[in-house]
Amino acid sequence: MKILMTTMALDLGGAETHIVELAKELVRRGHSVAVASNGGRYVETLESFGVRHYSVPMHRRSPACMAISAFKLVGIIRRERPDLVHSHARIPAMISGLVCALARVPMVTTTHYAFEVNGILRKFSNWGRKSLVVSQDLKDYLMREYDMPEDSIFPTVNGIDTERFRRNPEARDAVRREYGLARDAVVVSHISRLDPEPAIGADALIRAVPAIFKFEPRARFLIVGGGSELSRLTALADEVNAKVGADAVTICGVRLDAERILAASDLFVGISRSALEALSAELPVVLAGGLGYLGIMREEVLDDCVATNFTCRGFEKPAPELIADDVVTLLQRGSPKFDGRSLIMERYSVGITADTALRAYRAALKKRYGVALCGAYGMGNVGDEAILSSILAEIREVDPDVPVWVFSKRPKSTAQLHHVRSAHTFNICSFFAIMGRVSVYLNGGGNLIQDDTSRRSLWFYLYTLLAARMRGAKTLMYGCGIGPVNYRFDRWAAGRVINACADAITLREDGSALELQELGVTRPLVRLSADPVLALEPADDAAVDAELTAQGLDPNGRYACFALRPWRGVDAALEAFKLAASYVRERYGFTPLFFPVDGGRDAEINEVAAARCSAVSLREITDPKLAIGVLGRMRLMVSMRLHGLIFGANQAVPLVGVAYEPKVTQFMRYIGLDDCIDLGAVTSAALTAAIDSALSRPRNSSDSARASERVNVATLREILEQ
Repeated sequence: MKILMTTMALDLGGAETHIVELAKELVRRGHSVAVASNGGRYVETLESFGVRHYSVPMHRRSPACMAISAFKLVGIIRRERPDLVHSHARIPAMISGLVCALARVPMVTTTHYAFEVNGILRKFSNWGRKSLVVSQDLKDYLMREYDMPEDSIFPTVNGIDTERFRRNPEARDAVRREYGLARDAVVVSHISRLDPEPAIGADALIRAVPAIFKFEPRARFLIVGGGSELSRLTALADEVNAKVGADAVTICGVRLDAERILAASDLFVGISRSALEALSAELPVVLAGGLGYLGIMREEVLDDCVATNFTCRGFEKPAPELIADDVVTLLQRGSPKFDGRSLIMERYSVGITADTALRAYRAALKKRYGVALCGAYGMGNVGDEAILSSILAEIREVDPDVPVWVFSKRPKSTAQLHHVRSAHTFNICSFFAIMGRVSVYLNGGGNLIQDDTSRRSLWFYLYTLLAARMRGAKTLMYGCGIGPVNYRFDRWAAGRVINACADAITLREDGSALELQELGVTRPLVRLSADPVLALEPADDAAVDAELTAQGLDPNGRYACFALRPWRGVDAALEAFKLAASYVRERYGFTPLFFPVDGGRDAEINEVAAARCSAVSLREITDPKLAIGVLGRMRLMVSMRLHGLIFGANQAVPLVGVAYEPKVTQFMRYIGLDDCIDLGAVTSAALTAAIDSALSRPRNSSDSARASERVNVATLREILEQ
């Protein structure tokens, strides 16, 4: 692969070192790499490893420099003919993005910093087809500030050359001789850029020297780096040396042999990449720098270190007294039990950096790559939102890098909530265009192929199958139900379209398989699975307790839940539901609750039913995992809504189904339960008998249904790999 990297400059710094190490590793693996930048000390290093360098003034945001840079980049791309451009930093990404769009070359970026965001910068920033990020907080930044879909972001690491950064007795002695340090000196080093913000760490360390020197007169301090604060820090070091009466602090300036400085050290104070290099060299580390302070590196702060890429970003600023206390503690007690080198070799090697970059490159280079998902999403039904959450989790399990588009009635909300690309469900032009970009179209889940609620809905979803086939996307009908399809023409059309357009179908119950046969569907691969929601994990206990408390309920209470929906005949059955609610209260001591699965449609009927029997009417719960967790606390679930039953089955709650459509009966039968009553046959006697039956048997485990649901995932994997 031919890769052109663009960046501001190649002087000392964490991002610059990242570029150098990545370029070297890619060349070692046989790839061709060129770098365009304003130049700097690392140019010679890169060229010694076979990396070509072009001088381009991308270090300034002046219009003139940016125009010159764009003109030069056009020539470089014509000469190099790269497969891909990998840009580092915002200004190079802006310039490279414009040139790459004109040259039709894909671009990826690496986000090293959280830059200031305003309206203009947000509009003109370009993060490419994919962006690598070196920490979780930068991933959050891209999703929050730029609405970047999660599948476009590749978490990476600042790869460390563990062979270069290791114990080296020869270098230790040589550097100590170079700086006139005694063999028994206790050497504390700090490496960073010495510009205003990064220099905060060096400033605090130098000011901490008198307190450390008082405890350990053999302590000597090496400050490595260059920048606008170098002169001021040199003067500060002279003041401190005069105060302690010794040459305790040495300002070393810029050095490209950080591994030798660390080999000569006994302890390191700093952050970011330099801290990782010090851990690789098996040094105890005090995490203190311009962006924040976390103190002595130990197991307890590891999660915070990883989340901020060892920058301590967002934590308190370093203070001289904090640094002095930590250094003295390490000198008194020795290093805590923390194997820094093993951490670096397992999680921060340069090989991991290169592997992640190549994954991002391959994803960006694919001309047809992605999954589009269309169903009844963004309409306020927590059951359908649970389907979406579960399918997205399974798509990312199969391929965490694949771009995902979701068609939703509320596309902006869906995009923000799930970190995906989203378009309006009924934007037919967008649908047709997106089908030309993705490799797989997922139709489902839920009962989309039916005309009981709307014939127009059926025709729309048949159109989506036709459009996907016309645009060349593979089509998988995913964890779905089929029917009822009542009208003769609809049955003929559905059978013909599914036969012609679907590549595979996974069904959530066996009744749908029979419906497909009766529609004349014979060509697609058909497999029996289960509803994807059965695989969705509930919210944690603390969140469920908080929700129950907010709804005025005791988290440890004993509840029976009823979930009704508006449908022809339900009003006539309200008296029976009232008597059933009274029955569970008197016979079993359960508090009856009424829950609207589809908050927009179900709220009124459930409030009316609850008022009739002095029961509690729950407010809408829009978070699917929270809804599953809440319904998992029920001792009984009586539901017209299919996903009320599926939520209960997910948590092995005793179930009674009230079938307003065949899909409810088919689901209950599929999971081995016969406590299901047709809505037209509902009486208080029938309900109480079904309740007694459901509560008399042991709770059914959901393990078997979850195992069946994995057929969805296996089929998706096969379709994506074709």
